[in-house]
Amino acid sequence: MQDDKLVIVVEDDPNAVFLFELALAQSGISNPVRVLPSPDEALTYLKGQEPFTNRELFPLPALLFLNLDFPEDAAGHLVSSIRRTPGLESLLILGMSEVADYQRKQYFFNLGLNACFLKQRDIHQTVALIRKIDLLHEVLENFQSTPSDKWSRD
Repeated sequence: MQDDKLVIVVEDDPNAVFLFELALAQSGISNPVRVLPSPDEALTYLKGQEPFTNRELFPLPALLFLNLDFPEDAAGHLVSSIRRTPGLESLLILGMSEVADYQRKQYFFNLGLNACFLKQRDIHQTVALIRKIDLLHEVLENFQSTPSDKWSRD
């Protein structure tokens, strides 16, 4: 990922935030990171509402990591809201959960989640996961910026 692109992490667990930021640093990823403690605050940020109206100070992210384990389907509401908001529809949203439940993952994919990962509690596993995600993001960025005729068959 380009080093100047913002990464937003929507997470309310300070231990998870610490582990995630440490893993980013150990992975050599130096992108700016903004941590938002709730899906409601994330939506306020993404829509540029008070107190996040200044886009120079609060730019849109290239990537959003979302804790899917918030109560009352707050994460689901955020994903569906992002997909319905003009200018945000193509934001890459990666979910993280402590629960490995196929039906739950499918629910979030149907709302518009791009990928879902099991939360790791070990720094080495988290670093490995971050490296895989960085590679995935690079592939997706290249795919989106590649003219479709390059992929057509003759």
